Amino acid sequence: MKDKIISFIWQHFLLLLSLYVMTLGVAVCVRSQLGSSVISTIPYVMASAGGFMDAVPEWTIGTYTILMT
Repeated sequence: MKDKIISFIWQHFLLLLSLYVMTLGVAVCVRSQLGSSVISTIPYVMASAGGFMDAVPEWTIGTYTILMT
Protein backbone atom coordinates (compact mmCIF):
# COMPACT_ATOMS: atom_id res chain seq x y z
CA MET A 1 0.00 0.00 0.00
CA LYS A 2 2.83 2.40 0.86
CA ASP A 3 4.50 1.71 -2.51
CA LYS A 4 1.30 2.60 -4.37
CA ILE A 5 1.01 5.91 -2.53
CA ILE A 6 4.64 6.81 -3.24
CA SER A 7 4.18 5.84 -6.90
CA PHE A 8 1.02 7.95 -7.13
CA ILE A 9 2.72 11.00 -5.63
CA TRP A 10 5.82 10.54 -7.82
CA GLN A 11 3.73 10.28 -11.01
CA HIS A 12 1.80 13.44 -10.21
CA PHE A 13 4.97 15.31 -9.32
CA LEU A 14 6.46 14.36 -12.69
CA LEU A 15 3.25 15.41 -14.45
CA LEU A 16 3.31 18.85 -12.84
CA LEU A 17 7.02 19.24 -13.55
CA SER A 18 6.57 18.32 -17.22
CA LEU A 19 3.63 20.75 -17.56
CA TYR A 20 5.78 23.50 -16.09
CA VAL A 21 8.67 22.77 -18.48
CA MET A 22 6.27 22.66 -21.45
CA THR A 23 4.64 25.99 -20.62
CA LEU A 24 8.02 27.57 -19.93
CA GLY A 25 9.22 26.45 -23.37
CA VAL A 26 6.15 27.89 -25.10
CA ALA A 27 6.47 31.18 -23.23
CA VAL A 28 10.18 31.49 -24.10
CA CYS A 29 9.51 30.79 -27.79
CA VAL A 30 6.78 33.40 -27.94
CA ARG A 31 8.78 36.00 -25.97
CA SER A 32 11.83 35.59 -28.21
CA GLN A 33 9.57 36.00 -31.26
CA LEU A 34 10.57 32.64 -32.70
CA GLY A 35 6.90 31.81 -33.21
CA SER A 36 4.67 29.28 -31.62
CA SER A 37 4.03 25.68 -32.52
CA VAL A 38 0.72 24.30 -33.66
CA ILE A 39 -0.11 22.95 -30.20
CA SER A 40 0.33 26.34 -28.57
CA THR A 41 -1.61 28.50 -31.04
CA ILE A 42 -4.89 28.31 -29.14
CA PRO A 43 -3.33 29.34 -25.80
CA TYR A 44 -1.40 32.10 -27.61
CA VAL A 45 -4.56 33.51 -29.21
CA MET A 46 -6.51 33.29 -25.97
CA ALA A 47 -3.75 35.05 -24.04
CA SER A 48 -3.53 37.75 -26.71
CA ALA A 49 -7.31 38.24 -26.75
CA GLY A 50 -7.41 38.50 -22.96
CA GLY A 51 -5.89 41.96 -23.09
CA PHE A 52 -8.39 43.26 -25.64
CA MET A 53 -11.69 41.53 -24.92
CA ASP A 54 -13.63 41.63 -21.66
CA ALA A 55 -15.21 38.19 -22.21
CA VAL A 56 -11.83 36.39 -22.21
CA PRO A 57 -9.88 36.15 -18.93
CA GLU A 58 -6.49 37.85 -19.01
CA TRP A 59 -4.34 34.79 -18.25
CA THR A 60 -0.88 33.85 -19.48
CA ILE A 61 -0.03 31.38 -22.24
CA GLY A 62 1.15 28.93 -19.62
CA THR A 63 -2.13 29.07 -17.72
CA TYR A 64 -4.13 28.38 -20.87
CA THR A 65 -1.78 25.54 -21.84
CA ILE A 66 -2.16 23.87 -18.45
CA LEU A 67 -5.94 24.26 -18.55
CA MET A 68 -6.08 22.65 -22.00
CA THR A 69 -4.11 19.55 -21.00
